Amino acid sequence: MFITCGEALYDMFVKPSVGGTPHGVTVDGVVGGSPLNMALGLARMGNRVSLFTRISNDAFGQRLRDFMANNQISDEYCIAVDQPTTLAMVETDETGHPSYSIYSNGTADCSMEMSDVPGELDPRDG
Repeated sequence: MFITCGEALYDMFVKPSVGGTPHGVTVDGVVGGSPLNMALGLARMGNRVSLFTRISNDAFGQRLRDFMANNQISDEYCIAVDQPTTLAMVETDETGHPSYSIYSNGTADCSMEMSDVPGELDPRDG
């Protein structure tokens, strides 16, 4: 089995709202995070794979778990917590160049601690 470790988040693509009012935006969220994307690639190649991270109990966290289940990524090493899910806000300028605002302070996947590492994965126990 492969185990990837790290962030599982939502990339939120922000666009001006319909009608172009300056105070409104439209947001389209997509599952993201390099370790989760790597787990997805490994699963699509037919490998057994699990993600090791903290995942929020919020609505985004539940959607991340659903995504993992639908793509044969095990959540056996995921730790459920009440901290929020990381959000990466992505906007593009008129030339298509993206800018990012990442909201990760105090979020689930950015708050992992050594005590979260299961004994069988802890290199200090080997």
